[in-house]
Amino acid sequence: MVQNYLKIAFRNLIKHKTYSLINISGLAIGITCCLLIVLYIRDESSFDRHHDNAASIYRVTTEIRSAERTGRMATTPPPLAAAMKRDFPEVLVSARVMGAPGISKYLMQRGTESFFEGGGLLADPDVFKIFKYEFIGGDPATALTEPNTVVLMDELAAKLFGAIDPINQTVSIGTRSGKTDYKVTGVFRKPVFNSHIQARFFMSMSSDGMGAYFNTMQQWAGNNVMFSYVMLQPGTDPSALEAKLPAFLDKYGKEQLAALGFHKTHFLQPVTDIHLKSDFTNDLSPNSSMTLMYVLGSISIFILLIACINFMNLATARSAKRAKEVGVRKVLGARKAMLIRQFLSESMIITLIALTIALALIEFLL
Repeated sequence: MVQNYLKIAFRNLIKHKTYSLINISGLAIGITCCLLIVLYIRDESSFDRHHDNAASIYRVTTEIRSAERTGRMATTPPPLAAAMKRDFPEVLVSARVMGAPGISKYLMQRGTESFFEGGGLLADPDVFKIFKYEFIGGDPATALTEPNTVVLMDELAAKLFGAIDPINQTVSIGTRSGKTDYKVTGVFRKPVFNSHIQARFFMSMSSDGMGAYFNTMQQWAGNNVMFSYVMLQPGTDPSALEAKLPAFLDKYGKEQLAALGFHKTHFLQPVTDIHLKSDFTNDLSPNSSMTLMYVLGSISIFILLIACINFMNLATARSAKRAKEVGVRKVLGARKAMLIRQFLSESMIITLIALTIALALIEFLL
């Protein structure tokens, strides 16, 4: 009987070509739109979830309040990260990252070859203990411990050195304030996962120039220029640690804050929330929002619902034309369950054909 159902279903599809074309194409387009939106939402929701112990990684953020205004920043003062590691046993590792203020591209030079390259960040050595990068050269634990050292993405290393092993080679990196020679101490593979830290190379925070300048800053009230990250000990309650931050800030910056006449508060933000749940004025990279994800999710459901309603309307419109077929089948002894299986088989075949076309369209469009 199953073979008979399938045979009749395919005969009906071939016999009524216009109906089949409208029904299959409408359903295929609806499924395609819906799945493309779902893939986009899934991709946007995947940021920073690939790191080892991602649930224990937090970024420290800042809120400044004065009589005139309130500002929320993703950055903190330079000494905060090291002080948290020193004062709180709950903090397993801390590290800072920052981009050069006002500089989007650096002048990379090796020999007579030079070009501009974006995605450069100053970073503390422990950044690779917090964030997962696949090193194909050098040791991530010690790569940035020395001044004037740099870790390159494999694409950039190949661009600079070709087939030559880049480890221990020298590259000149220039900004408006001048050029500095860096020794290459590590190479990491281009990440295949999404991250809010979109770096192509990391320079040691203790390097000459900007790194050394910002590294000597000990102000706690102003100079909120560093992105500070902490990895907490297993089992740590982040809200309990966050509750200790006001007293921690008073310990180091109470007099400076009073002199400037404003109040300051620090918060812990889960690293997995940064891409979709941040509303800071100076984030490290462009973010999306959860509101957009909810809107797109609703649109995808609505599109699929329209496609399904269209599918059912067309099937209902054809039911009158198939009344004679149903009558003949009943006369020949067909039971109600058999008729239900027959029509469901035809619907399933149409749906499977539409789904196959939709998957092919998605692969092509991607």
